[in-house]
Amino acid sequence: MEVSLQLDGASYVVKLTKHGERYHASLGEREFEVYSHRLTDVSRVLTREGRLRTVYLTHISGTYHVWVDGHTFTIRPARGAALERRTASKSLRHDGPVSAPMPGKLTKLLVRVGQRVQAGQRLAVVEAMKMEHDICAPTDGTVRRINFAENSLVDPSHPLLELEVDSTAATD
Repeated sequence: MEVSLQLDGASYVVKLTKHGERYHASLGEREFEVYSHRLTDVSRVLTREGRLRTVYLTHISGTYHVWVDGHTFTIRPARGAALERRTASKSLRHDGPVSAPMPGKLTKLLVRVGQRVQAGQRLAVVEAMKMEHDICAPTDGTVRRINFAENSLVDPSHPLLELEVDSTAATD
């Protein structure tokens, strides 16, 4: 797979070949191997040249937000390019947890248990690394459980809340 992306105003073309949990990546003349192990829906452990890194990522409105080693990167596909991604019917239309993209503080809770929400609706705001991150509904549904109160410390391994998908959203 070839991925065109923009990072901090510069454009790059990355060629990726996946072999199980291992990726071979080419960026211009540079080539390297990266091993990826999934921790949660929003976190992975990457190993490159013996160095382990925990990476948190989210995909919101065509933009990837990546947090690694205390730094935040925003990656957008270059014009005319698309990053390969599972379809919504396979990746987003399921009952389940909604988590923060990285450790932080839950500063605003914008929903209540039993409330119906629409895909893309803001559910909460998490402050992390001196930035506010909107947590949005991945699909239409109903809030079934809220696991944290405002001003709580949160992390990706513990869901902020649980959604039950509306039956109409679960079908294509």
